[in-house]
Amino acid sequence: SKTYHEGVIKLTNFTTSWQDAKLDGFDVTSLISTDVPITVSIEVFLKDTFELGQGISISIADVYLNISYIETFPDYGTNLELFLEDEDKTLDPFLDVPIGELINITAKFTNASTGAHIVGANVLLIGNRVLENLTESVIHGHFSTEINSTRDLNMGYNFLTIKAQFLDHETMIINLRITVRKIKTEIIPVSESNVIITPGGTADIDVLINNTDYDGSVKGATVTYTWKLGQGEFIDDNNDGIYNVSINNIPAGVHVISITAFS
Repeated sequence: SKTYHEGVIKLTNFTTSWQDAKLDGFDVTSLISTDVPITVSIEVFLKDTFELGQGISISIADVYLNISYIETFPDYGTNLELFLEDEDKTLDPFLDVPIGELINITAKFTNASTGAHIVGANVLLIGNRVLENLTESVIHGHFSTEINSTRDLNMGYNFLTIKAQFLDHETMIINLRITVRKIKTEIIPVSESNVIITPGGTADIDVLINNTDYDGSVKGATVTYTWKLGQGEFIDDNNDGIYNVSINNIPAGVHVISITAFS
């Protein structure tokens, strides 16, 4: 049994016509329990002032208690899976890519109970330089987009968020990190690494700058060399990624030449 104490309500303020006891109603939330039948009784304590011998007739009739409530239901449970470059990265949302890379981002947003694809959901990619909705494919049951590591990301660490939501469904979020780095290259000698010439002769050196990320030559790079008698720069006359230099007047002895390339 629970009691609601409203306080003092003067009956002399009421008229003979029907009216609410309280304009904004009574908050009985604390008095109602789930699956427990409601029984209502009303007690009125008269504490007004009466003259001695004064006869007053008081009657209370047609009393109604209307209870209004808002019923809420929990959102449907959901699952969100993340794929980067077609690899499941849900539990390991990290990726390392070279500058200029096209990155495929795919998300699967499903009902946790049935595993069904949630049609019409809104799946958003959020980052410092990118904000876009992933495109839905009902046939494949996923949402996807493609970003460019040069256009949409910064060099170094990039922290992004995949946010999936739908009406009456639990909103899901995955935070991911994509690291953008310089392209990996290697210097491959085209001519012999060990060149034997006569003292005072000329050493012709050819090297290929190979792009190990995209498996091709690097054109337009700056390739330099240093050795104990000086330094210089290679040239790529044919613009084919093969760089050449001729070093004249090589003295007798064993000489080490260091080659550096950057683009």
